[in-house]
Amino acid sequence: MVKKMLIDENVLVDAVGEGVIINKDTSYGRLIPVIILDVQNNKHIFDIILLQYKMGQGKVTTTWSIDNKISKAKKVILVVNFTEPVNKEFAISFDIENYKAPIDCIVNSQLLYIQPGKKGDKVSDTINNPKILIEVPSKDFKDNWIKILKRNFKGSQGQFDTFYKKWSSFRNFRFK
Repeated sequence: MVKKMLIDENVLVDAVGEGVIINKDTSYGRLIPVIILDVQNNKHIFDIILLQYKMGQGKVTTTWSIDNKISKAKKVILVVNFTEPVNKEFAISFDIENYKAPIDCIVNSQLLYIQPGKKGDKVSDTINNPKILIEVPSKDFKDNWIKILKRNFKGSQGQFDTFYKKWSSFRNFRFK
């Protein structure tokens, strides 16, 4: 089920960069997506991430949402709700056209590193910046995500199936 939620503009933050980290000691060597968040005008989000990073633990829940009906969705929203060490919430806005691969990696790995930054930052250039790893349960969202992904694919059903099979073999790579 996809939830269409009203999101307060004050808690909405754009994804402005992406990459992956792979480490044999984390998540059994799976690719873990990294999303850089634009915190230039969202200092409170930087503070939340920094506090969680320094403490090394906390409690976070996430909920997937979309900005419209599945057939018309342009953005996918991931609501991130911190309950410990502080009770705060923000929502990451992903433009579907530009963030298909990272969204798919998040949905399938059910993990995400979030890192504060600014537009133009690259994971490779900011690898030592504070970031936190969060769990993103996505089983309830996965079927709808595939529908959204198919709708945004330019090609036939057969071409999509071929592409997605090849993409999945890359996405599911494990470093040993």
